[in-house]
Amino acid sequence: MARFARIALGSLGETINHLRHARKQKYITEEECDDWTALASRALKATNGWLTYLNSCRPEGPARTSGSAGRRRGRRNSVSLRDRNDAT
Repeated sequence: MARFARIALGSLGETINHLRHARKQKYITEEECDDWTALASRALKATNGWLTYLNSCRPEGPARTSGSAGRRRGRRNSVSLRDRNDAT
């Protein structure tokens, strides 16, 4: 997963570079360049934060709970089809 985040960071950097080049060549307006660069910069920051999180995780994954408590957790919020029909 972290590999894909690193690839995305490179692609976002390229996108920002292409936007600056397009502005210099007058393919887009300064306003368009600023708007799109701001969006790409937000995505860059979000992806960098996600990558930082992924790098902080243990290689073997999150800690698992023992026993049936972990299995029960998923069912607690589920609503059966019968319960849905009774509510209507």
